[in-house]
Amino acid sequence: MRRELGEMTRKHIEESSHFFVLASEDYVQSLRDPEDNEHHFLIEEISYAKSLNKPTILLLEKKLSQEDQNLVLSVLAPLPIVGKLEFDMDAPNSSKDLASRIGEMMKK
Repeated sequence: MRRELGEMTRKHIEESSHFFVLASEDYVQSLRDPEDNEHHFLIEEISYAKSLNKPTILLLEKKLSQEDQNLVLSVLAPLPIVGKLEFDMDAPNSSKDLASRIGEMMKK
């Protein structure tokens, strides 16, 4: 099942015009901890996007520390970051607002 998920993810990355990264606290924790269940999956996903040199839209949770943000940017390098948005998971309508801002960014 894990392999099938990886294949589906790679296909989605190939077909998408952009690589989207939703950098939440959980995402950063998974990047930091090689023992985390998601760690290797995230690294494989990022590596595949790098192999395709996918334009990347980075969505950063507002409560991430500067150190956390730097870690995410470091792991993503040298992917071209074409958009960077901050979001607040706890704010009402956060998802709707974020989707709207991504839509505006994609029109550019």
